[in-house]
Amino acid sequence: MSRSKFAIRLCNVRRKDEKSVTVDDIRMALRVTLAPQETNNLVATISFPSRGKLNVTFSREVKTLNSLPIEWENSDSSFLGMTVIHEPKDTDLDICAVHGLNGNAFDTWYSEESRTMWLRDLLPKIETFRTSRIMIFGYSAVLLGKGNVTDRDYADSLLMQLKRIRGGLRSRPLIIVCHSMGGLVSRLAMSRFQSLPRTFADVPIVLDQCGLLFLSTPYYGTEFSGLHRFWSRLVQVVVNVQIDLTILDYLDNLETFNLSMSEVMKTWNEMDITPAVRCLCEADKTAVFRSGPDIEVVSLPSAGFLNHAAEKVPRTNHHTICKFSSSTENSFRTVEERLGDIKKELLRRLRREQFANKDTVEVEQLGDASLEPSKTPLPSHRRHFYLGHQELRSPSQLVGRADVIREIDDALLNPQETVLRRRFVCLPGAGGIGKTEIAYEVARRHKDHQNVFLLHASDPKQLQDSYIGLSFKIGHDSLLHRYTKYQEAHKIWESLDPASRIEAIKQWLDCEENADAIFIFDDIDGLGDLSMIQKSLPSMSKCLVFSTRDPTLSETPELKAVPVLVPRLTEQESQILIRRGLGEGIAITDQQVQRIAAISCNHPATMLALAHYIRHKPKLLCSDSHPTVAHGVISLLDDRDWETRSEVLNLGISNSLSLLQLYERSLDRLPAKLRPEITEFLAAIAFISPPLGSSSRTSIVQLFRSRPWLAAQMNSVSIPDHQLLGSSLGKKEEIFRAVKRVSLLDDSPTNDGSYIHPIWLECARHRCKRHERITWLRQLLLICFLDADKDGLEVTSELYLDNIRTHIRVSDFAFEDLGLGSSIQAWLHQKGATA
Repeated sequence: MSRSKFAIRLCNVRRKDEKSVTVDDIRMALRVTLAPQETNNLVATISFPSRGKLNVTFSREVKTLNSLPIEWENSDSSFLGMTVIHEPKDTDLDICAVHGLNGNAFDTWYSEESRTMWLRDLLPKIETFRTSRIMIFGYSAVLLGKGNVTDRDYADSLLMQLKRIRGGLRSRPLIIVCHSMGGLVSRLAMSRFQSLPRTFADVPIVLDQCGLLFLSTPYYGTEFSGLHRFWSRLVQVVVNVQIDLTILDYLDNLETFNLSMSEVMKTWNEMDITPAVRCLCEADKTAVFRSGPDIEVVSLPSAGFLNHAAEKVPRTNHHTICKFSSSTENSFRTVEERLGDIKKELLRRLRREQFANKDTVEVEQLGDASLEPSKTPLPSHRRHFYLGHQELRSPSQLVGRADVIREIDDALLNPQETVLRRRFVCLPGAGGIGKTEIAYEVARRHKDHQNVFLLHASDPKQLQDSYIGLSFKIGHDSLLHRYTKYQEAHKIWESLDPASRIEAIKQWLDCEENADAIFIFDDIDGLGDLSMIQKSLPSMSKCLVFSTRDPTLSETPELKAVPVLVPRLTEQESQILIRRGLGEGIAITDQQVQRIAAISCNHPATMLALAHYIRHKPKLLCSDSHPTVAHGVISLLDDRDWETRSEVLNLGISNSLSLLQLYERSLDRLPAKLRPEITEFLAAIAFISPPLGSSSRTSIVQLFRSRPWLAAQMNSVSIPDHQLLGSSLGKKEEIFRAVKRVSLLDDSPTNDGSYIHPIWLECARHRCKRHERITWLRQLLLICFLDADKDGLEVTSELYLDNIRTHIRVSDFAFEDLGLGSSIQAWLHQKGATA
């Protein structure tokens, strides 16, 4: 176990003459606290000014202690279990601190430089927390010791210690301050309390009145590699050694936490009410080796939790984010403010509960009497924003796009607009280019200044689910514009069925309280035609941002939206996005990153999918000839390995759609009567296009030209798509318009009027099954042969043969597999296509 280097704990302290013990009785050390534990047994916590080994210091001071009029049952420096270090007379809040790996319940929070333990010496002096009982929880999280790490034992021990110390105080709010791995323990404790109600029925806590402040606690969802990197870095900084085989043995022990992550997330998502959460993260790197580089133990992206973005604490590393010397430090102020935010949120929850359940309410004051539920359904420092079933990713995954965000802000906040003018902004573009991330960023920028509602609208059901979720989030507050008494609104709300609650929410969205709200509808063309979209929009909304695949929506007079185009990422932005997706620990050069960007055709979702693939397939991509993951993936993709490309296209990241699913969603938006023909139209173009490129308008015009002899001389078995391939492009204007409206085709003059992104062409090829690919390749070879044979046109073969031959090789076909006649094979041999 880890013993404190700076303090000791004297248990069950009492005076020898049976008088009341005071701090002055033992004020021979630098800092002393005397607080009752369970059954009023006093425990003294004493920290010493001397550095060095505590047992030497304590032996020197024990003579002084023995001369004092006090005695104690036992002493220790391990601080295992729960230790109360501050308890005021009128306690209204419990704060419990949980340390991390190889930590000590006292030393983790102790600044050796100023000899200050901030939980004991600074926090009780802050007005907000003068009436808070403060405790520290210790557990044997020692890395270099015997036995395996047992995460559930740690979590259960925390719950049992809370039971012991809190007694029957079930309704008293509780905030747990967690450092590093202590956050994993605390999250697991909350999860097990929820999922095992019989086991922990007598633990006196209520999740609605619990809060968690995470200090550099990692969250990687259930990604094993992310947590493994965290453990590796954490082991290095807590024991100050390089990773070798010995330490890897201890990493194996720590992997039990990885397995518990899925348990935590499953339970957390099933909670009706979750604890209040705030996340903080170190700002600086942490020293590891005397001669080695400093490392970032927990990055800002990994320090958030679900929809709670992390915030950096200035001038702190992984060790010092939990140690403060003075209450004037910016780092301490940041932590104190976030603690205050959690306390305010718990107050709001408590007030709602009490107003809902009492006719005459006497609300216990928690340091903030400014909120009146009957008048203010929102906390004074917070606005509503709702993000549907996809949580706000934290922090932003956006790279670049500053001009886009600025243009949206200018359109929404244009002072030249009249008061009655509705300011609508349209974000058109293909799937996977970052429209949703831009919508998230708009929500982030405005959520603390006005009401913001972000609703997912990929289909009517998803929008309905968003309203259902909003009804749970807003609840009976949505009725307060009609019923002035809080309890009356609550009773009426409880009497409403789900459909009526959704209707009440929609009416509330249209009331004066939300007149200046910003409504963000993500993927709005999924709702159907224009009339369906209009019905779905709040009639009172003046500020509306909607993303769509349909660029023509901004042109409709009914919406009069300002179109804000999402430009292609620059080469530098693409490289930043790839490196962010890869994270640290992947060996890769700038040239290799550039190659991956080129393979991805600078498509953001494709770059992230490739980065995710590299991060999770290291063993499969490495070999003697390709010693690094980057070598392996570039080699496979340059060789156009079909299976590798298929895995990347089908790879879903977190809650995001895969690239193939994005393509399928665009196809689903096509008119039903045209969908089969357009699907074949795109497949035909895909197999005449180069693997990492698109076809020119010349190529497309040549493919879809009038061939009057085709239907008469060729049966449907040889060329089943003869109708598509035998009619001119001029007869396909309806197809072009439909493909444009789902952003699969860019008809801008800069793109020759017919640009289809290579990623969608790749999806079109991979959407075809093996026999379908054989059919397409045979048809297209026949078209090349017949154009030369019937019309004397060699241009068709000059445009297509090389690309068709490449797709035959990539699909691992032989020319014999295509069932071509001898005359065609002879012609292909003459052209050198079979070589």
